[in-house]
Amino acid sequence: MVQSFKKGPRRRNTFASRNQALEYFAAKPLFQDFPKSSLELYIEEGLSPAQNGFQLRIPREREAEIYDSIPDRLPETIYACRGVLIYSQKMEVLKHLDLQWWKKSFPGFKQIGFPGGHLFPLEAPEKLGNLIQSILIDLTEEHAKKSEKPLFEVA
Repeated sequence: MVQSFKKGPRRRNTFASRNQALEYFAAKPLFQDFPKSSLELYIEEGLSPAQNGFQLRIPREREAEIYDSIPDRLPETIYACRGVLIYSQKMEVLKHLDLQWWKKSFPGFKQIGFPGGHLFPLEAPEKLGNLIQSILIDLTEEHAKKSEKPLFEVA
């Protein structure tokens, strides 16, 4: 189910300026659906000053290591968990067979397709935030009907 992250080591790592990075990422298909404000924030938070300009805050090699170390076997107890899987409707990461596996393996999970691509949280952050908020409200109300104990406590 987990595929190797092959593009990471080839991705450009340094930029002469933040503006150069903005132009570079804006031209990439992965970022085409980003609102300008999200892309600007991505550049602001994703780059750090370097000797000759700016570099990715998380080196591309480290990003590849992270993706390549995602476990493909999980402890048996995890399959009893309940939750919500929000996935990209463009099916760039999770394919139809992956969603079927999730449904079979995690019967306590609700699946919600979200418009957008691989980086959909950055494409429509407010819309996704509203969806997550409504999910949490529904879970809290559902729990309140079953138990007098709060679902969670805010410290």
